[in-house]
Amino acid sequence: MTPERAQMLEAYAGQKVASVELAGQLEVNEEELTPLLVQQAGEPFDPDKVERSLAAIKATGKFKDVQLSVVPAVDGVRVMLVLQPGLYFGIYEFPGSSR
Repeated sequence: MTPERAQMLEAYAGQKVASVELAGQLEVNEEELTPLLVQQAGEPFDPDKVERSLAAIKATGKFKDVQLSVVPAVDGVRVMLVLQPGLYFGIYEFPGSSR
């Protein structure tokens, strides 16, 4: 873990976790991965638990990388593990719509 990331995670330490989400791939079997999440919603944010959750998901070998996003919310912080490579939708253009 980089010092910058450790500092960012420590800033959220102790705050209530509103949700822990898996994102980036629509066809992921969440039931298979959810037991690997050490950090749970409703618990205080713990940087060590978040790092252990990331490591457990990466250790499955099913994803090229797992990126972390922590976003403050009204009811706590949202923890999002973004599974890579992510699934991205194309950009749609509609001629004449930008006028």
